[in-house]
Amino acid sequence: METTDARSPNDQPAPTCKRCNEAAATIKMRAETACRPCFAHFIAGKIVKRMEVLNRETKLPTSETRTMLLGLSFGASSSAMVYVLHQNSRRHEIKKRRGGVIEYIVAHIDTSLSPAPSESEALIEKYKTRFSPFPTSVIPLRNILQLQNTVDWSGLPTLNPDLASEPDKQLEDMFSRLPSTTSRADILRIFVRHLLIGEAVRRQCSTLLLGHTTTALAETTLSEAAKGRGFAVPWLVADGNIPVSSALAEKEEKYAVSEAQTRTFMPIYYPMREVFRKEVILYNKSITPPLTDLVPDDPSGAGGKGAVVSHKSLSIEEVMGRYFEEVEENYPSIVANVVRTTAKLNRLGMDDGGEGNECGLCGLGLDETGDERWRGEIGDEEANIETSRPLCYGCERSLRG
Repeated sequence: METTDARSPNDQPAPTCKRCNEAAATIKMRAETACRPCFAHFIAGKIVKRMEVLNRETKLPTSETRTMLLGLSFGASSSAMVYVLHQNSRRHEIKKRRGGVIEYIVAHIDTSLSPAPSESEALIEKYKTRFSPFPTSVIPLRNILQLQNTVDWSGLPTLNPDLASEPDKQLEDMFSRLPSTTSRADILRIFVRHLLIGEAVRRQCSTLLLGHTTTALAETTLSEAAKGRGFAVPWLVADGNIPVSSALAEKEEKYAVSEAQTRTFMPIYYPMREVFRKEVILYNKSITPPLTDLVPDDPSGAGGKGAVVSHKSLSIEEVMGRYFEEVEENYPSIVANVVRTTAKLNRLGMDDGGEGNECGLCGLGLDETGDERWRGEIGDEEANIETSRPLCYGCERSLRG
């Protein structure tokens, strides 16, 4: 997929859009060419269709108000997700459709760990202006310290009691004592996920929506498998219910799938799962007004990768991001096949009947037999980390390096 000039090198008029058959086609879109409005409509349609799937699968009553939490990272994909759902919500209000009302709440996890005003606070004000009336808030990473019963802290580096009055510095000190760049990135991702789920439960939301594209989900598949968490990949990539710690849930019956289940569940869905990252970046430039002023430049992010000074400074997630950037450019069908195949895998390891068989850190399922086999195959004879709750092999590796 690429943009093209309105005229060919021979100064001939550009071909006509294959969708509207009127405007000049300036965008090569998968198997056809299209004008910018048709391309934008195509991308938005992909997201809206995924929301229709969500409504069918969750089977939530249409006669009541449903609240959904949108996870916003300020990246291209989550920003596009908020934009499309905002536009779709406005159209529903204008048409006054029958049925229940869907309310959206936007939440961003600020991972800066700095007492000074962060870029997130300035950006969130722009989002509040652009996407009114969506309630929009910034949640500092230090709030993870309040989830003492959700995260098993016994395996993490001990929090410095001398910094108890400065939680940001306390967390920064803890991250500095993790063994590698991959470990720090992995624990940060786990914390952000816990905070988003916690915010969704606190606000009694019916669903948590995350803006992962096809490309991002493919990266997650390979990076989590490489970190030793392959058993839990279906829980991280496929749409559906995620078990929530009973210590976190306020009203279990709101999320339970059936009366026979004692677990609390939170549906997590990825409305962007059928859109590639490069398509999202182009979409954000194609709409009016564009979203480029809301998406901060990130030279280390996808689509703008800086030069690698040292491979030791790269996490597994960053390595996979660079890999799939090239694969998406030349072989997009491979990226899509990775995600579609993973989504078909069975979700195992977390019994519906109760708690006790999930990792104490990431909260995902345990594969005790598989973990032992994998640990033995790579010759790892070190003793397991002593924790109050069992850890999956991936979290053990993150904590031990």
